[in-house]
Amino acid sequence: MLRTPSSINDKILELCQPLNPDAEPAFIRITPAPDADPNDCFATVRRQVAAEGGRIQFGWTIWGWPRVFVEAEHHAVYAPPGGAPWLDLSPSAMPGITRRLFLPDDTATYDFENEGIRRDNVRLAIADDPLVHQFFRLAEERNDILNAIPGVGWLPSRETPPSGFSATSNRPPRSSSS
Repeated sequence: MLRTPSSINDKILELCQPLNPDAEPAFIRITPAPDADPNDCFATVRRQVAAEGGRIQFGWTIWGWPRVFVEAEHHAVYAPPGGAPWLDLSPSAMPGITRRLFLPDDTATYDFENEGIRRDNVRLAIADDPLVHQFFRLAEERNDILNAIPGVGWLPSRETPPSGFSATSNRPPRSSSS
């Protein structure tokens, strides 16, 4: 099961290197803001910046499934004014998670104008197992589908619809039934 890794190993560094070769991942304690919801880090940090100053530090949360795979999920933490340590204001949706492994990446910005469109996670297999690779393909497809749902992701005026979707309806074509 995916969890915060207990330590930084070679596979984690291999995952992080192409995302931001100039940074190292660091463990950050989760200190949820009172109005924070799980999986809403970007809005949570944006509200904190508006209230207190500072800035949004974009990057990636690193998850691991021991001996199976490691994964980077688009994330944001709060960088307080004056350079104090980063704060992770977003509670985890998974019970028992009290810290995250975070890789800063200033290029991994979030598009607040098109909320709901999410970057796909970046994954690296540890186990050379066809089921792990199938899981990666299905997870990528799930992300594409979520981004294509009207009001959740894809905006027809800005992108080409994903394969199998109609530019006029945002939905896959119906199969004809007899």
